[in-house]
Amino acid sequence: MEKMKNIPADFLESLLRTKQTTLRALHIYGDILNDDIISLISKCKALQVLHIMTCKTLFDSSLLHLYRLKSLRSLKLRHGYFSTNALLAYFSKNLFQHLTYLSLSRCLHVTMQVAKVIKTSAPNLKELSFYLCPFIVARDFKRAELERMFNKIELLLD
Repeated sequence: MEKMKNIPADFLESLLRTKQTTLRALHIYGDILNDDIISLISKCKALQVLHIMTCKTLFDSSLLHLYRLKSLRSLKLRHGYFSTNALLAYFSKNLFQHLTYLSLSRCLHVTMQVAKVIKTSAPNLKELSFYLCPFIVARDFKRAELERMFNKIELLLD
């Protein structure tokens, strides 16, 4: 499914229930997402690609549901308000063995500490985006350290 926007929540819920065993990719704007819908998404065991273009309606509790997705190869959680602690917990308590692409672009609470945990939990990353994350533009940001840490990974910072 490709970048659906402004769809009715009941339609999405029905779709997720009927496609739970076969849905492999979901690209969606997060304008209608909530914990209940994220819980339904997390029951899609075949899901390999989850791209949420705007996570402004999702918070720390939403990440708890995403723990169930073990086969993700590509994950995009843009514009998220997830706390640093929630991001640390999410990435430190999971092994993302299959994950090759991760975007946390515009997420307000991504830090260098979160980046370090991602490095450990996602050993097969090929591409990582922290585009427009506030820690990238902070005066004490150590760009060279981040680039060294992810030296064989395509890193999008700005």
